[in-house]
Amino acid sequence: MSFKTRQQQVAAKRSGRIKGHFGKVSVGRPQAAIEVNLPMNATTKEIVGRSKKSGKATCINWSLPESFAQLKQQVIGHIRAKEANKSDDENTGIIPSTTTLTPRTTLQRHSERFLEVAKEKNQLLEFLTSQMIFPKCRGGGNGLLNDNEVELLAETVKHRDEANNGMSRNEAIQLVMELAQMTNRTTAEGHCDHLVRQKRLRGVKNFGRTVKAQATASKRGRIAVEQQLHRHATLQEALDFQREVNEPTNEQLEVEDFFFGNLDETCLMAKADGSVRVIASAWKKKTKKNMDDSRASITSLRIGPASGTQGPFAFLAKGTQMDRKSITRLPKEQCPAGSQVVMLPSACMTDETWLKSAPMFTKGKHALEVVKDHPDWWMTLTCNGFGSHAIDRANKIFAECKMSIVNEEGDASQVSQSHDQQVAKKNKSC
Repeated sequence: MSFKTRQQQVAAKRSGRIKGHFGKVSVGRPQAAIEVNLPMNATTKEIVGRSKKSGKATCINWSLPESFAQLKQQVIGHIRAKEANKSDDENTGIIPSTTTLTPRTTLQRHSERFLEVAKEKNQLLEFLTSQMIFPKCRGGGNGLLNDNEVELLAETVKHRDEANNGMSRNEAIQLVMELAQMTNRTTAEGHCDHLVRQKRLRGVKNFGRTVKAQATASKRGRIAVEQQLHRHATLQEALDFQREVNEPTNEQLEVEDFFFGNLDETCLMAKADGSVRVIASAWKKKTKKNMDDSRASITSLRIGPASGTQGPFAFLAKGTQMDRKSITRLPKEQCPAGSQVVMLPSACMTDETWLKSAPMFTKGKHALEVVKDHPDWWMTLTCNGFGSHAIDRANKIFAECKMSIVNEEGDASQVSQSHDQQVAKKNKSC
């Protein structure tokens, strides 16, 4: 005993049917069938289809020249009609009729704006322009900054990011407020959003939308063109010296890769890597294995020439003495000549350790391929800017063995050293 529309219930009452008096209209059904002549047995789909609007309402931009001309004519007519209406109502009570195409609420809202601007500018309604009625600072901050200021904003954002000190959204809004010399944060925020939507911030990633930033240190972010130029100039000076003292020059150029190498430390943790596979339970959603409990580690010092041959190793282990015979025989039997195991209170490089390792490295240099055939030639080794690598006493030991040490600048190994980019990753994965 339910009806789809109220019209069906009224028709049932008039026809004398008992359902028309006790039946109810279904909740939420469209009532558009009252205005449309539909049969009593019409379906919901038919009622909804007939009740849909033909089109979607659109907003008109009245600041455009063609739209503003129409709005201005309609508003002036509306104001004049109201004035005539007031005078006629006082005299005769006759209300003049006006025909407008603009919605009544729009006319009322803009009529107040027109009268306010005319009074402020001391101008007649006919002489008001679109710029007077719709200033650029309205509409969410559109036009708050000119083109030069927008370009300055984009360049500031770019330079801040290139210095690894990118601006947050709040900082960008604050900068807009400073450029516009204003205190209204809401307007500045709207203008920032407007610049992003209109893609006016040229050279900025995603046209100004925020992206996720990776954490880094200020020293590591100071790698610039000047720093790299200084590095290449230092290496070139070392190579020029090596080519000058190693004679004959033609023969030295053919085997130069064997006399230029790198020295670096690699920390090896006493734990398994992430490729460990286990047989897991079907009832456990995520499989884990305890592999990070141990924090024991050793440090490996490696020398490797550019030719690809393996140089001597130095393993720094924590302890007072090496009591493992198998590890004691390892540097002599399975590692290149000059390799050693150094026991320390902590498995880290120190000044004393570097002084102790230097003589063994000089012995390993004379055992390298091709290098052993030219004992009087100089060899160049590069290393990172760690403080222990720059000890004068250690450099004297290397110089007596005709090995020149080139120290990189600090906090630049991720860019300057190939060992940190390729070899170390492969070593640590094993």
